[in-house]
Amino acid sequence: MDFSFDPSGLAEGGYELIASVTDSGIADETFSISVLVRVSAAAVESDSDEDGIPDSKDTSDEANVLSVNADESDADMTADEGVKLVIGDAAAGGGVSGVAVSEETIAASGEDGGDAPDNGTDEDFDYPIGVYDFGVEELPVPGMSVNVVIPVGQAIPEDALYRKYTEEGGWVDFIADDNNAVKSALGADDACPGAGDDAYIDGLTAGDMCLQLTLEDGGPNDADGQVNGAIDDPGGIAIAAPVLVVEINAKGHQNRRKVGGCSVVEGPGDYGLVLLALLALAGLTRRRFRALLVRVD
Repeated sequence: MDFSFDPSGLAEGGYELIASVTDSGIADETFSISVLVRVSAAAVESDSDEDGIPDSKDTSDEANVLSVNADESDADMTADEGVKLVIGDAAAGGGVSGVAVSEETIAASGEDGGDAPDNGTDEDFDYPIGVYDFGVEELPVPGMSVNVVIPVGQAIPEDALYRKYTEEGGWVDFIADDNNAVKSALGADDACPGAGDDAYIDGLTAGDMCLQLTLEDGGPNDADGQVNGAIDDPGGIAIAAPVLVVEINAKGHQNRRKVGGCSVVEGPGDYGLVLLALLALAGLTRRRFRALLVRVD
């Protein structure tokens, strides 16, 4: 079945097309999949393998290989054979030739590359290596799990974890279970062990440069939430934002210290002034820290 439409009457921008199907052999079940189509008055470069990267920048014609960011490096992410990798809607909307975006990209356009969501900023975590926005398509068996490997380009920091984003739930920790996992391996430069290799160890090991995700179609880490033969995965390696601790003694004096390295300020003050100062600083730094107000008697 083919579907076509005339875009000449549409305004420039992104449009989500959703296909829903039913199977007479599966009662009371509807399967859906979506794709973001961008309408532009300017000429659009061809993308013959339909992975979201123009042919002139595409680094591979293999379906399970995709550029991390073809504009900046030759690094490729890979997946198990038999599936297809594509860039995610937020990456496509941001004009990235690959899967590498930032938390700010998600904050500005959500996971679908559209309007800014209310929960796109992760208030308690930073993403020093960035965020990855990709999709896995053409799964041979709906509901199966797939391994994907991403060379992260720099050493994974201490105490890191992987967090996911959906517009429904915001930023949450990756859920690991029998069908979903986060692993890492040392790697070298932009070269990583293949998907499913025994070199990958559970968790994120500081200093490693290769990330492997095991993702279940329709599982807790699939942003589309459906068993439909496709996986949607905006997410990134996160570290907790520093904590700014403000201590106020019974005489109204304050001591301010920032866990993770900052100066200490002492002097008279009251609760109202301290709270106003915290709010002002938070606005200037865009949640580079979490504030904790403590009274010391």
